[in-house]
Amino acid sequence: MTMTQILQYMKQNQLVLRYPVYMEALRTLKDAGVSDALLRKVNPHIDTESFGDVDALETMKTVADDDLDRGLVLILLRKHNLVAVDHLLAGTMDKNILLDSWIVATIIERNCDHQRPDGALLAFEYSMKMGIQLERTSYLALIGMSIRSHTSLKVVDIAEKMTLAGHSLGVYQASLLIYRLGMR
Repeated sequence: MTMTQILQYMKQNQLVLRYPVYMEALRTLKDAGVSDALLRKVNPHIDTESFGDVDALETMKTVADDDLDRGLVLILLRKHNLVAVDHLLAGTMDKNILLDSWIVATIIERNCDHQRPDGALLAFEYSMKMGIQLERTSYLALIGMSIRSHTSLKVVDIAEKMTLAGHSLGVYQASLLIYRLGMR
């Protein structure tokens, strides 16, 4: 097979494929029913095994079509490298590059899940600067994390942006927020 010869040549000369070309070759080999072991051996820098579910692999297939910053953010989120996401987000904020609201919401929720208030607040500041409206759950996660980290000034900003976005705090959350802010 011609592809096998090309892969052997690449292996001998230590050449690797770019990600979109790799994915196309992988798809071609699977469609042909041929083993993809040599392709994986030639391209060890691309590890599709590390992505746990099919949705992640599908997301990675579309990374080639997306802009570079969005693709990098998605890859770093999949690998739970939140410090790198923070640096990349700060860079995209400086360049005024717009990310999708669901990506920003995911960054906020991942940072809240990992008790990283600085990363979550950076993503919130990015959403404010870029005019991105978040989901209600993202705002509530930010409020809860801000209360736990004793940054009551940010709680007021987050609650204000939440109501401006058209999301209601709800009676219980509003009374809890008033109670917590009154204790400070």
